[in-house]
Amino acid sequence: MPFGAFALAKIFRLPPEIAVGLVLTAAAPEAMSSGVISYIAKADVAYSVSLTTVSTLLCPLATPALVYLLAGRVIQFDFWVMVFDLLKMVIIPLFAGFGIRYLFKNTIEKIIDVFPAISVTFIIFICSLVIALNKNYLVMITALVFAADLTLNVWGMLAGYWVGSIFKMDVRKKRTLSIEVGMQNAGLGTVLALKYFGEKAAIPAAAFVFICIFTASVMAEIWSRQPLQQSDKP
Repeated sequence: MPFGAFALAKIFRLPPEIAVGLVLTAAAPEAMSSGVISYIAKADVAYSVSLTTVSTLLCPLATPALVYLLAGRVIQFDFWVMVFDLLKMVIIPLFAGFGIRYLFKNTIEKIIDVFPAISVTFIIFICSLVIALNKNYLVMITALVFAADLTLNVWGMLAGYWVGSIFKMDVRKKRTLSIEVGMQNAGLGTVLALKYFGEKAAIPAAAFVFICIFTASVMAEIWSRQPLQQSDKP
């Protein structure tokens, strides 16, 4: 995704701040909502959670490193400050969740069936909140930025499915890879863009929030209506 964003920035001849924002969006870890989308799409939810967890654990180093590699010459930023910010914003909450699940395992197992509905509700709320908080930046979106964002998102979903096919994965895992690669934590990207690169850099990230949710939701609805072969069922 980051290399795809870099290529698209060149193809669309995006201004430096917008180009950095697009790369930052692509370098963010997978969106937390991807697990819910995978559940709706009848994909492999366990695989989705594993991918999201790994990418989230790697992001404090991977995200700044990729941005520095692909956009560091365009706009300078403090690499280590971004690393420590990501540790505080992403890793600490993640391990807090692991701890709660471990300490209250028996209690959580009794109510585990209600969590998909709760997750969907909160994902809608979070996405609406992110979009509302970034409304000033969304109105600045041009057709060029929208086209670059949409192309990046579609490229990610197609590439994820293609990679799954290369490795001869079953349909559920291919759907999962498509969703995971195409959906980025653009909310986190927006926060980082605003802090390190300014308002213009936040525009691609803010737009990507609802673009990736919309396209993934459409695909999830389509896939949920397609029957799986016996060999692909869990």
